[in-house]
Amino acid sequence: MAGEDAEPVWWKAPLRFLFEMLAGTAIFLIVGSSALFLNWLVEFLQAHGINQAIVYGLEFAEYTLFLTDLVLFCRFAYVTGRRTWGAL
Repeated sequence: MAGEDAEPVWWKAPLRFLFEMLAGTAIFLIVGSSALFLNWLVEFLQAHGINQAIVYGLEFAEYTLFLTDLVLFCRFAYVTGRRTWGAL
């Protein structure tokens, strides 16, 4: 059959990497915006004298969410880059 012996096109792997990184970055920004919202909420609650236990809990959630998002994004970028490099 025609095309079975054809060499893979070199630009497919980098193009796939580009699309996956764009999608991963969009997801990172969506989750990161949740951490920003929590930051805004914490500042708002502190300004209005809400109980410090609630504020500390929300700050913990904010930092945990952001750190988890950052670590998972870095892992995603590493795995995707490694897979792309292997496909070249």
